Amino acid sequence: DLLDDARWREVISRLGTVFLDRADRAAAEGISGFDRAADLYLMASLARPEDTLAAEMASLFGTWTDCLADSVCGDLRAGVTGTGDGNDLLARLRLAGWFWRRGGPATDFCKKYLTPALFDRLDTRSLDSALREPADRALAVSMGLLPGSE
Repeated sequence: DLLDDARWREVISRLGTVFLDRADRAAAEGISGFDRAADLYLMASLARPEDTLAAEMASLFGTWTDCLADSVCGDLRAGVTGTGDGNDLLARLRLAGWFWRRGGPATDFCKKYLTPALFDRLDTRSLDSALREPADRALAVSMGLLPGSE
């Protein structure tokens, strides 16, 4: 059995380290790299089961994979066009909201990775003018994208 051999365990562990490094680079690319990062973090966590960071990252990015399997989230993701117009900003907010409302790792993923990727150069006036529904405005305020009412 390969896993009983210390040399093979070391090779597999080093491979897990390579997966972690590549996953970090993919995650840094933003949304375009999230699919690849999710796969690589999962492989790293399997190769390095004692590595709590690998397990945590696999859990965080696993929420992105869960989104792809959810038809509502998939539709929200498809609505993000990158144009920066009102419809795109609203789609970005609603996609982030899908994660934000789930709690746990999904909310952590949203805070640490998704929101910065979606709103890295946010013009709050553009977002504010794009929001017509009170629920969307409340979401943007709760996420810290818009200031709350004074």
